[in-house]
Amino acid sequence: PTSTPAATKVTSRAQLAQYRASCDKGEGSACHRLAEAIRRGDGVPKDLRRARTLDAKACELGEKASCLWAGLSYRQGSGGAKDVQRSFALFSQACEGGESAGCAKVSRWRRRVRSSGDVCSWGRGDDMS
Repeated sequence: PTSTPAATKVTSRAQLAQYRASCDKGEGSACHRLAEAIRRGDGVPKDLRRARTLDAKACELGEKASCLWAGLSYRQGSGGAKDVQRSFALFSQACEGGESAGCAKVSRWRRRVRSSGDVCSWGRGDDMS
């Protein structure tokens, strides 16, 4: 997923307040930007659980890069419990929205399931993260 390096991005309190207000009104891009700031601890305390929630919301609102970030969070268990099936669903949404990294994750998972016959095999091995 694309993200601005923390060293070059400093989110002001005013920007964060605007992102929150716009996200609350259902603007997916604002939810995505807020999740990004919270994930990095940019202008706010780092909170992976909150970032995961916001990425999932942004994904539902059509922000496919957030689908990828939420999928990674569920895959890795950052910000909450691991959930391989939820991760796969989010990567699929990212792929359907044109995020090539999501398509790559889905493709790798399908190859691994075909070779092992184990749907849960995605939870094993570093090559799937």
